[in-house]
Amino acid sequence: MHEAGRRTERVPWGAGEEITVYRPTAGRESEYHLFFDDRGLLIGYIGILYEGLDLAAQRDYTAWLAKQIPTDFLLPTEVSRRAGGPRSGRLYGDQGQRVSARAITIPKDERQILYLDSSVLTPYLPLLSPYKPEFLSKVHLPPGTQTRATYGPGDSESRDYIARQHFAKGEVAHFGLCGQKENDAAVEAYQRAIEIGLSEPLYQAEAHHRLGLAYRDKGA
Repeated sequence: MHEAGRRTERVPWGAGEEITVYRPTAGRESEYHLFFDDRGLLIGYIGILYEGLDLAAQRDYTAWLAKQIPTDFLLPTEVSRRAGGPRSGRLYGDQGQRVSARAITIPKDERQILYLDSSVLTPYLPLLSPYKPEFLSKVHLPPGTQTRATYGPGDSESRDYIARQHFAKGEVAHFGLCGQKENDAAVEAYQRAIEIGLSEPLYQAEAHHRLGLAYRDKGA
Protein backbone atom coordinates (compact mmCIF):
# COMPACT_ATOMS: atom_id res chain seq x y z
CA MET A 1 0.00 0.00 0.00
CA HIS A 2 1.34 3.44 -0.97
CA GLU A 3 0.28 6.92 0.06
CA ALA A 4 1.90 10.31 -0.41
CA GLY A 5 5.17 10.20 1.53
CA ARG A 6 4.57 6.79 3.05
CA ARG A 7 4.50 3.06 2.31
CA THR A 8 2.93 0.30 4.39
CA GLU A 9 3.41 -3.46 4.64
CA ARG A 10 1.26 -6.01 6.46
CA VAL A 11 2.49 -9.38 7.75
CA PRO A 12 1.22 -11.91 10.30
CA TRP A 13 2.47 -11.43 13.86
CA GLY A 14 1.82 -14.73 15.60
CA ALA A 15 -1.93 -14.78 16.22
CA GLY A 16 -2.19 -11.10 15.28
CA GLU A 17 -0.84 -8.73 12.65
CA GLU A 18 2.10 -6.37 12.21
CA ILE A 19 1.79 -3.29 10.00
CA THR A 20 4.99 -1.45 9.10
CA VAL A 21 4.68 2.18 8.05
CA TYR A 22 7.61 3.82 6.27
CA ARG A 23 7.42 7.61 6.56
CA PRO A 24 9.48 10.73 7.31
CA THR A 25 9.71 11.83 10.97
CA ALA A 26 11.10 15.29 11.71
CA GLY A 27 12.45 15.32 8.17
CA ARG A 28 14.21 11.97 8.55
CA GLU A 29 13.35 8.59 7.10
CA SER A 30 11.87 6.19 9.62
CA GLU A 31 9.70 3.13 10.01
CA TYR A 32 7.04 2.31 12.58
CA HIS A 33 5.96 -1.22 13.42
CA LEU A 34 2.37 -1.35 14.68
CA PHE A 35 1.25 -4.55 16.40
CA PHE A 36 -2.37 -5.73 16.64
CA ASP A 37 -3.89 -8.71 18.43
CA ASP A 38 -6.28 -11.16 16.76
CA ARG A 39 -9.21 -8.81 17.46
CA GLY A 40 -7.55 -5.86 15.75
CA LEU A 41 -6.67 -4.11 19.03
CA LEU A 42 -3.51 -1.99 18.79
CA ILE A 43 -1.02 -3.49 21.25
CA GLY A 44 1.80 -1.04 20.72
CA TYR A 45 4.48 0.21 18.35
CA ILE A 46 8.23 0.19 17.80
CA GLY A 47 9.68 3.15 15.92
CA ILE A 48 13.06 3.24 14.15
CA LEU A 49 14.75 6.46 13.02
CA TYR A 50 17.52 5.28 10.70
CA GLU A 51 19.76 8.35 11.10
CA GLY A 52 18.62 9.20 14.61
CA LEU A 53 16.99 12.29 16.10
CA ASP A 54 18.97 14.79 18.16
CA LEU A 55 17.03 15.20 21.41
CA ALA A 56 18.53 18.57 22.26
CA ALA A 57 15.33 20.35 21.20
CA GLN A 58 12.97 17.64 22.48
CA ARG A 59 12.50 18.89 26.04
CA ASP A 60 9.62 16.63 27.02
CA TYR A 61 11.46 13.55 25.78
CA THR A 62 14.74 14.47 27.47
CA ALA A 63 12.83 15.16 30.70
CA TRP A 64 11.40 11.63 30.50
CA LEU A 65 14.85 10.15 29.84
CA ALA A 66 16.27 12.02 32.84
CA LYS A 67 13.84 10.16 35.11
CA GLN A 68 14.99 6.73 33.92
CA ILE A 69 18.08 4.71 34.80
CA PRO A 70 19.71 3.65 31.51
CA THR A 71 21.38 0.34 30.81
CA ASP A 72 24.47 0.51 28.59
CA PHE A 73 24.96 -2.28 26.05
CA LEU A 74 27.36 -3.13 23.25
CA LEU A 75 26.13 -2.30 19.78
CA PRO A 76 26.27 -4.96 17.05
CA THR A 77 29.53 -4.61 15.13
CA GLU A 78 27.88 -3.57 11.86
CA VAL A 79 25.81 -0.89 13.61
CA SER A 80 28.86 0.52 15.39
CA ARG A 81 30.69 0.69 12.06
CA ARG A 82 27.82 2.43 10.27
CA ALA A 83 27.36 4.87 13.15
CA GLY A 84 30.95 6.00 12.86
CA GLY A 85 32.57 4.35 15.82
CA PRO A 86 30.39 4.37 18.98
CA ARG A 87 30.56 0.95 20.58
CA SER A 88 27.71 1.24 23.04
CA GLY A 89 24.11 2.37 23.21
CA ARG A 90 21.75 3.13 26.08
CA LEU A 91 18.44 1.42 26.76
CA TYR A 92 15.88 3.39 28.77
CA GLY A 93 12.67 1.93 30.13
CA ASP A 94 9.59 2.91 32.07
CA GLN A 95 7.20 0.11 33.07
CA GLY A 96 3.73 1.29 33.98
CA GLN A 97 0.71 -0.66 35.15
CA ARG A 98 -1.02 -0.18 31.80
CA VAL A 99 1.58 1.00 29.26
CA SER A 100 5.37 0.63 29.16
CA ALA A 101 7.87 2.62 27.12
CA ARG A 102 11.40 1.88 25.88
CA ALA A 103 13.99 4.04 24.11
CA ILE A 104 17.44 3.41 22.67
CA THR A 105 19.93 6.21 22.20
CA ILE A 106 23.50 6.33 20.95
CA PRO A 107 25.54 9.16 22.47
CA LYS A 108 27.29 11.53 20.07
CA ASP A 109 29.76 13.86 21.78
CA GLU A 110 27.66 15.27 24.63
CA ARG A 111 24.31 14.81 22.86
CA GLN A 112 21.74 12.02 23.05
CA ILE A 113 20.59 10.76 19.64
CA LEU A 114 17.36 8.76 19.64
CA TYR A 115 17.22 5.79 17.26
CA LEU A 116 14.47 3.53 18.56
CA ASP A 117 11.49 3.95 20.83
CA SER A 118 8.45 1.94 21.71
CA SER A 119 5.23 2.01 23.68
CA VAL A 120 3.26 -1.18 24.36
CA LEU A 121 0.58 -2.49 26.67
CA THR A 122 2.56 -3.80 29.63
CA PRO A 123 1.48 -7.47 29.43
CA TYR A 124 3.04 -7.58 25.94
CA LEU A 125 6.33 -6.04 27.07
CA PRO A 126 8.24 -9.37 27.14
CA LEU A 127 7.21 -9.96 23.52
CA LEU A 128 7.99 -6.56 22.00
CA SER A 129 11.34 -4.85 22.57
CA PRO A 130 13.29 -2.42 20.37
CA TYR A 131 16.42 -4.10 21.74
CA LYS A 132 15.89 -7.13 19.48
CA PRO A 133 18.48 -7.60 16.68
CA GLU A 134 15.89 -7.28 13.88
CA PHE A 135 15.23 -3.69 14.99
CA LEU A 136 18.72 -2.69 16.17
CA SER A 137 20.24 -3.84 12.88
CA LYS A 138 18.40 -1.06 11.02
CA VAL A 139 20.25 1.79 12.73
CA HIS A 140 22.09 3.87 10.08
CA LEU A 141 20.92 1.45 7.42
CA PRO A 142 21.19 3.04 3.94
CA PRO A 143 17.76 3.61 2.28
CA GLY A 144 16.52 0.59 0.36
CA THR A 145 18.98 -1.80 2.03
CA GLN A 146 17.60 -5.12 3.24
CA THR A 147 19.00 -6.59 6.43
CA ARG A 148 20.22 -10.16 6.27
CA ALA A 149 18.00 -12.77 7.90
CA THR A 150 20.72 -14.17 10.17
CA TYR A 151 18.54 -15.09 13.11
CA GLY A 152 16.34 -17.77 11.55
CA PRO A 153 12.52 -17.82 11.64
CA GLY A 154 10.87 -15.02 13.59
CA ASP A 155 10.03 -15.67 17.21
CA SER A 156 6.41 -14.88 16.46
CA GLU A 157 6.11 -18.11 14.46
CA SER A 158 6.71 -20.33 17.51
CA ARG A 159 3.89 -21.96 19.45
CA ASP A 160 5.26 -20.62 22.73
CA TYR A 161 5.24 -17.05 21.39
CA ILE A 162 1.63 -17.41 20.26
CA ALA A 163 0.68 -18.90 23.63
CA ARG A 164 2.29 -15.93 25.36
CA GLN A 165 0.34 -13.60 23.08
CA HIS A 166 -2.89 -15.21 24.25
CA PHE A 167 -1.76 -14.98 27.88
CA ALA A 168 -1.04 -11.26 27.44
CA LYS A 169 -4.42 -10.82 25.75
CA GLY A 170 -6.00 -12.43 28.80
CA GLU A 171 -4.18 -10.00 31.09
CA VAL A 172 -5.42 -6.99 29.09
CA ALA A 173 -9.01 -8.28 29.25
CA HIS A 174 -8.89 -9.47 32.87
CA PHE A 175 -7.52 -6.21 34.26
CA GLY A 176 -9.47 -3.94 31.91
CA LEU A 177 -6.36 -2.22 30.57
CA CYS A 178 -8.28 -0.91 27.55
CA GLY A 179 -11.48 0.04 29.34
CA GLN A 180 -13.84 -2.27 31.19
CA LYS A 181 -12.86 -5.74 32.33
CA GLU A 182 -13.82 -8.45 29.83
CA ASN A 183 -14.04 -11.67 31.81
CA ASP A 184 -15.35 -13.78 28.92
CA ALA A 185 -12.48 -12.66 26.69
CA ALA A 186 -10.01 -13.28 29.53
CA VAL A 187 -11.25 -16.83 30.11
CA GLU A 188 -11.05 -17.59 26.39
CA ALA A 189 -7.53 -16.15 26.08
CA TYR A 190 -6.12 -17.94 29.13
CA GLN A 191 -7.68 -21.22 27.99
CA ARG A 192 -6.14 -20.82 24.55
CA ALA A 193 -2.71 -20.11 26.05
CA ILE A 194 -2.96 -23.26 28.17
CA GLU A 195 -4.14 -25.37 25.23
CA ILE A 196 -1.25 -24.25 23.03
CA GLY A 197 1.17 -24.70 25.90
CA LEU A 198 3.62 -22.29 27.51
CA SER A 199 7.18 -23.64 27.53
CA GLU A 200 8.03 -22.32 31.00
CA PRO A 201 6.30 -24.31 33.78
CA LEU A 202 5.88 -21.21 35.97
CA TYR A 203 4.27 -19.36 33.07
CA GLN A 204 1.90 -22.29 32.48
CA ALA A 205 1.03 -22.44 36.18
CA GLU A 206 0.35 -18.69 36.22
CA ALA A 207 -1.99 -19.10 33.25
CA HIS A 208 -4.00 -21.71 35.20
CA HIS A 209 -4.08 -19.39 38.21
CA ARG A 210 -5.24 -16.44 36.10
CA LEU A 211 -7.89 -18.61 34.46
CA GLY A 212 -9.29 -19.48 37.89
CA LEU A 213 -9.42 -15.79 38.83
CA ALA A 214 -11.17 -14.92 35.58
CA TYR A 215 -13.77 -17.65 36.19
CA ARG A 216 -14.25 -16.30 39.72
CA ASP A 217 -14.75 -12.75 38.49
CA LYS A 218 -17.10 -14.01 35.81
CA GLY A 219 -19.19 -15.68 38.48
CA ALA A 220 -18.91 -19.13 36.94
